[in-house]
Amino acid sequence: MQTGTETLATKLNKQLETAREAYYAGSPIMSDSEFDALEAQLSALVQKYPTLNSIATALTTVGDSKSTSPRITHARPMLSIENYFTEDSFVTATKNYGAILLAEPKRDGISCELKYEKGILVQAVTRGDGTAGEDMTAQVKACAAIPQNLKNYIAELPTNINIRGELVMSNTELARINALGVKQYANTRNLVAGTMKQKDLKTVASRKIELICWDVYSANQDALLPDSSFDRMKLVESFGFPKYEGIRISNTATKISESLTTLLATLKNSDITADGVVIKADSHAVRNKLGVGDKYTKFQHCFKPQNLSAETKLLDVIFGIGRTGKITPVAILEPVNLGGAMVSRANCCNETWMENLGLKLGATISILRSGDVIPYITGMVSDKGAKPITFPSQCPACGSKLQMDMSADIVQRFCENSLCSGKAAEQFAYVGHRDTLEIDNLGGSMAAELVENGIQDLADLFAFGNSITADNKQLNKYTFRSKVNTMKMVKSLETAKTATWDRWFAALNIPMIGHSLGRDISKALKLTENDLANLPKLLLTLPSLNIEKLGTVKTAAIIDWAKNPANEKFCTLLHNASVRPQPLATTKAIVGGSLNGIAFCITGELVGIGTRKEVEAKLTALGAEALSDVRSNCNLVIVGEAPGSKLAKAQKKGIKIVDTSWVRSALGI
Repeated sequence: MQTGTETLATKLNKQLETAREAYYAGSPIMSDSEFDALEAQLSALVQKYPTLNSIATALTTVGDSKSTSPRITHARPMLSIENYFTEDSFVTATKNYGAILLAEPKRDGISCELKYEKGILVQAVTRGDGTAGEDMTAQVKACAAIPQNLKNYIAELPTNINIRGELVMSNTELARINALGVKQYANTRNLVAGTMKQKDLKTVASRKIELICWDVYSANQDALLPDSSFDRMKLVESFGFPKYEGIRISNTATKISESLTTLLATLKNSDITADGVVIKADSHAVRNKLGVGDKYTKFQHCFKPQNLSAETKLLDVIFGIGRTGKITPVAILEPVNLGGAMVSRANCCNETWMENLGLKLGATISILRSGDVIPYITGMVSDKGAKPITFPSQCPACGSKLQMDMSADIVQRFCENSLCSGKAAEQFAYVGHRDTLEIDNLGGSMAAELVENGIQDLADLFAFGNSITADNKQLNKYTFRSKVNTMKMVKSLETAKTATWDRWFAALNIPMIGHSLGRDISKALKLTENDLANLPKLLLTLPSLNIEKLGTVKTAAIIDWAKNPANEKFCTLLHNASVRPQPLATTKAIVGGSLNGIAFCITGELVGIGTRKEVEAKLTALGAEALSDVRSNCNLVIVGEAPGSKLAKAQKKGIKIVDTSWVRSALGI
């Protein structure tokens, strides 16, 4: 049975994951401080109830891992920096950093790693999920301000040099681009993010983007570089990068406080936006000793000032809908200038949060742009002449009566109409994602077009795909904006028909079932490719099975879904449309016949076998347990090309190390 605490942890985790995806897509939905507060709340729950660790996946997620582009593994993990919000905590957290520290601005841009061979730029990679990122070499080479060749490079330096930093743009450059009148951009970070995803390199070259560096190392010749990070950064400066902004200080409370004051004062007049000040160990020997965690490096942290505030009016609250039917509120504000950006919207977490703040339409509210980036409402200033907010009783998309959910003391409203157009569009976009059925071109725009053309659910979608495959002239009956894109989607639907059962469980939108539980259920029920039509009846047998992750609450919700005749018809229609979900374990393990008892993690790129996620799925289907890091229960580390720090951890702990030949043997390939 899922307790109230588990339910709350699940909701917090989902909010954090959704917010992270939106942030790296360049469309943030909550403020940095709001994100930090949610993360702190989830972390506190896990500390108090360690069994929630498996739910709180957001606490070990770094950056963005949702890209469909090929991933390039970092030679060293490129992790996040932990934030502190009071000067006292910022100062006292340096006790293990050694005698000498560096304090430097935390510029607000896109983290990137540049790889140079013998002084020549050969590759540029985004931070991604901290382990691997996307290739952006062409875009970086189009930036005139970024050195293609390192000045003053000499043979005594490492052959390979990796330089990390923040891709940034000045506010002056932002103003110049906005003055062109083609499009108005809210802030430099979003513009840099969008620019560096451009395929048109002329557009990239027309915008002044530079790299503010904050680290340099060599993957296999690091000893040829100075131990002092300050000396390394001055070396990078001599290569042709911008002047290093950091301050080298002794590790005393007085000097740390003084440097913080100095840098914060400097940043107020800076033309490049910063969202904090970072303090770090100067010595690389100390850094190597302190190491890294699952999400954060352990030799540095950041102070986030909470200082750009203003008052404005709450003009309206609009209500949207998600794929599960959850109603999401967004505040519409009287535009206010915060740090050079006009703010007119703010995310509202939920109805309970809004009522706790006492929000009313027409009220004067206080708003904070935390870390000089994203706004959120902090409270009510005056409700004189204001009117209560009317929360919807009907779905904004289909008009159906909304149902109330008050679990975990949070009021949520849901639309339970299975034919709701708003839910359908969100659901289509979800199943099209690479982590679900991975359907080409099925994003938000195509999802909306499907609904406009009367395609309401997955059964409709695959029936539509079959009709177009049989006779592509049938496409003329519809009003899709691009026939080329639609045909690409239709072709991809054929592949999606035989996606594995865990992916299909996520796509079917059955309450409480995602990839992980879907994998367990499919194994427990021994589902075959022909079982989709009978799935509701098979799910009714779940109470008799001993599935560890399946508590009373989840079981009841799944049984309710299975008993609904509409869902039985839905599964039958999908089966009739030739949907044949594949069992997860399609090969027999040669190593012992089963991988039960093996807890493994992967470091490096598994060339010629598949992505890390694909290999993990295949091994876990055979009984193994996938870990994100070398933990106490890890008994096997799989090493691919360009391994990271996990290899050294495994060697230090005496954990068995294998290469890709073991994986091939285990999977029988």
